[in-house]
Amino acid sequence: MKRNVGQDQTTRATERAQSTASTVPHVIIVGGGFGGLQTANALGKQALQITVIDQNNFHLFQPMLYQVATAGLSPSDIVTPLRALLDKQQNTDILMATVTDIDTQGQQVIMGDHQALHYDSLILATGATSNDFGHPEWARLAPGMKTLDEALTVRRRILSAFEIANRTPDPERRKALLTFVFVGGGPTGVELAGAVAELAHDTLKGNFKHMKHALCSFRVFQTFSCAFSYRPPKRPARDSSKWEWMSSRESISNISGREVSSLERNRWKPRTSSGQRECALRRPGSGSGPMSITPDGSRCRAT
Repeated sequence: MKRNVGQDQTTRATERAQSTASTVPHVIIVGGGFGGLQTANALGKQALQITVIDQNNFHLFQPMLYQVATAGLSPSDIVTPLRALLDKQQNTDILMATVTDIDTQGQQVIMGDHQALHYDSLILATGATSNDFGHPEWARLAPGMKTLDEALTVRRRILSAFEIANRTPDPERRKALLTFVFVGGGPTGVELAGAVAELAHDTLKGNFKHMKHALCSFRVFQTFSCAFSYRPPKRPARDSSKWEWMSSRESISNISGREVSSLERNRWKPRTSSGQRECALRRPGSGSGPMSITPDGSRCRAT
């Protein structure tokens, strides 16, 4: 009886996987960020079968997202294929998939196509999401800075604001277009504000003939008394001095001790006043990762 070559290869591959799974523990790592990648590297020489699952097939260097958002870097400058980073590890496999459910009792990871993968040990390294502090409706108006898609959305909004302002004859409309609001005075908010200001005052200077760059306004809102005020005790003085130098150089308004209570299209509202703006670019802080555990602890689902 003639056998199908492709079917025969698939059968042998399945048998080999089952044999490996029965002889060594299977460790699944959900997330290919810093935590997941470092864990996979640490386990690369152990007698384990490792599977890294991520919804992207690349590792993102998240600290430089603000540079992509302000056109300082290309997306390809801050991403590296996961397979290229882990190609020397014979015990490691990469799967590009979205984990939708985890059956902790059956020890199975459920992926978006309903494919189930059994594990002996599970490591969740799904990272963090932007914290809206009870205002999920802000996500549409003010993107965060956690993913490559969000950084590209911010870039598009920034550059579009300059382009529209350049062709707008109405001075009030132009002023609103060139007002950039950053909610959150942490590292990302401060770096992003400085990069946008530098983009406006230096990089794009002279590119737009019908627009005065001096009209650009940059405002950072934060609930703390000063930027970086939540950092370790030895850091605030140095970081605050750096922030004061940058804000004076780039004409950035640091509005501290003021909480933004509402955000609408073309308008923000702190607790005591309100103003017009065209571009809100930063949501505050970080929240928990995109997985939640059911009350009985039996399942872990994507949120």
